[in-house]
Amino acid sequence: MKKTLIGALLTVVLTGPLFAAAAANDKRSPTEITDAAPSTDWIAIAPEELLVMTLASDAEGRPRQVVIQLSSAPFNQGWARNIRLLARSRWYDGLSINRTQDNYVTQWGDKNYDNPEASGATKPLPDGLEVLNATKRNCRRF
Repeated sequence: MKKTLIGALLTVVLTGPLFAAAAANDKRSPTEITDAAPSTDWIAIAPEELLVMTLASDAEGRPRQVVIQLSSAPFNQGWARNIRLLARSRWYDGLSINRTQDNYVTQWGDKNYDNPEASGATKPLPDGLEVLNATKRNCRRF
């Protein structure tokens, strides 16, 4: 067992840079990559792990949607529950997306958050959100 695990880890460590270099030289678009992927590379995602957001239409009036896969237990530690609550309460409506980082974070913006006196009231948070501690699994509701 140890030899197999060490061999597998060594293979990943030694070949990882080769795969990274190959990926950097891959000039295909994301659509071309997904179209070329064999069916064995795909997995079914449970509907409750998907968040579908409808954005404002683009400049030409075409509808836009974003589909986000929420992490599943035990990794989400309540974060996905809070995101679902915010989405169901339509809290995100009218806010901007300030930045995203793949597989890590999406930062939303309330234009009144930092200066409510000058620009208006901040958007109230819905009841039932959990205050989460990133290093522990304990949560409290507010």
